[in-house]
Amino acid sequence: MGNYFNYRVVNGKKYSHTIDPTTGYPVELDILSTSVFTDDCITADAWATAFMVMGHEKAIAYLKGHPELDAIIMYRGEANEVALFITEGIKSKVIVESE
Repeated sequence: MGNYFNYRVVNGKKYSHTIDPTTGYPVELDILSTSVFTDDCITADAWATAFMVMGHEKAIAYLKGHPELDAIIMYRGEANEVALFITEGIKSKVIVESE
């Protein structure tokens, strides 16, 4: 799931396709993409959406306490750089290429 592709620009402002259920408005967080790996697709999709709404800090904290979930989260860092978080369970299986 990602906000890097599914968005709309209205009056120069970028709006995500992910809706925050607490506000009813598009999320305005720094997550660009979330991939979740679980035993079934519906659970992975649900967690990916939840993490997009939570934001990277809350999602990472949650994932660190739930080793049954694996995920890759791509987000904008403090210096507006693209940053990655990869859970320990899949870290050895992910190849990250830099420019």
